[in-house]
Amino acid sequence: MPATHIELVAPLAGTGPIASYLEKRGGGLHHLCFRTDDIDADVVRLRDKGYQFIGDNPSPGAHGARVIFIHPKSCGGVLIELSQPAEGVA
Repeated sequence: MPATHIELVAPLAGTGPIASYLEKRGGGLHHLCFRTDDIDADVVRLRDKGYQFIGDNPSPGAHGARVIFIHPKSCGGVLIELSQPAEGVA
């Protein structure tokens, strides 16, 4: 995987979470994603520092990765995703 990856998304069927987001807020930045090699340790470290997460534990995400989102209230209004790629994915 390249050092930087930009993913542009659009609601192809006009429904779903991306469509809902655009309906409420209009176009623009949805979230930032940071890759991690140890999502469980990062979640513990960030929780210990007071960060709030959306959900209790990492869950399956795009491309077989394990993901968890940091609540925007903890990050100046920006939704942050932590993503640990599936094993064997470079």
